[in-house]
Amino acid sequence: MSNYLYQLVSDYLSIEGNKQVDISKATGISKPLISMFLDKKGQKDLQFSNSFAIIRYIEEEDYLDVMDDYCRTLTKPIGILSSLEYASNFNRRDLLDDLLSVHQDHKGEVKEWIDIYRFERDKGLLTPEMAWERCRSLFGKVTIPEALLKLELIESTLTFKHNFYDMNNFLARTDRKVHVLREGFLKDSLLLKYDLQRAYDSLYNRMDIQDAIQNANKILKSPLASDFIVASANHLLGHAYQGHSVDLAIRYLEMAQACYKKANSKKHEQMEQDIAFVLSINNVIHDRCLSCGDEEEVAHQHYVRGEVNKALRLLKSQSQLSPFGKLYLGLCTKNVHHVFEGYGEMKQSGNNYFATFFTTKLDSII
Repeated sequence: MSNYLYQLVSDYLSIEGNKQVDISKATGISKPLISMFLDKKGQKDLQFSNSFAIIRYIEEEDYLDVMDDYCRTLTKPIGILSSLEYASNFNRRDLLDDLLSVHQDHKGEVKEWIDIYRFERDKGLLTPEMAWERCRSLFGKVTIPEALLKLELIESTLTFKHNFYDMNNFLARTDRKVHVLREGFLKDSLLLKYDLQRAYDSLYNRMDIQDAIQNANKILKSPLASDFIVASANHLLGHAYQGHSVDLAIRYLEMAQACYKKANSKKHEQMEQDIAFVLSINNVIHDRCLSCGDEEEVAHQHYVRGEVNKALRLLKSQSQLSPFGKLYLGLCTKNVHHVFEGYGEMKQSGNNYFATFFTTKLDSII
């Protein structure tokens, strides 16, 4: 790989106008380290994170295929671990399956990692209860600090999806752990996920918009962030700006939509609903809201347009209303009971950021 990387960088620099400083700025790798690597003419390997960042920058279209081939050549424990984390982050399912199969007979540290990544791959096929039980059983078998933290982060996706209070407690427990991990791709990757969790907590639980924006922007600047994490950061930024700049909020949500789609995540389908919400809470009349695919948000737009009866018909036709649906019903009927019911459900989840939206709307009823 070092020879390939050396040739890749050399070819890039042979193009008029391309400079080492361009690579350094794009990847965060120091210029002296790049110079030393070139001086060794491919006889010195770079760390996995640095190799990945360079390949992603230069081979913008084909970097994933190049990295897949590279990962299949790594046999040392640290290389296997980095390859597993890369395959998991970037949804390289074939590579992940191959790695889990090839290295399944390893003992010690690698065995722990194989068990964790197999669980992470398969957890979507399990019921929430089965996934939780499997996760807890792995905690009893894992001894390596990095593996424990990786497992805790997986647990957070199972446990805190709808409860931001628990997320705050999780961050308090793991803050010190994440910063004392061994240097390498895994630490870099876990820090990105930790920053995303911090951004969630800052915005939705603590309502510290500036801290949330700062953490999300750290993710967007990283050359190691996967499309899904970039999408999640953009998604959060769309929410963060929804009360301050409609144009900026929509821009971030549209970028999130594109990145979710690139990551093959079904969450891209949700983005039209979020965009409709931002437009409607800012009293923007837009036909996009009427075709967003979510009847509660269509009703919301009808309410903004003054078409209360249309909104009511849609809301009353739903078998079950979300907290937002209950808010819209309360606004249409001027019944504070519905608003308080939706507010209570939102507060119970720890989503204080959106809960405040309910309280601001009470003034239009009381």
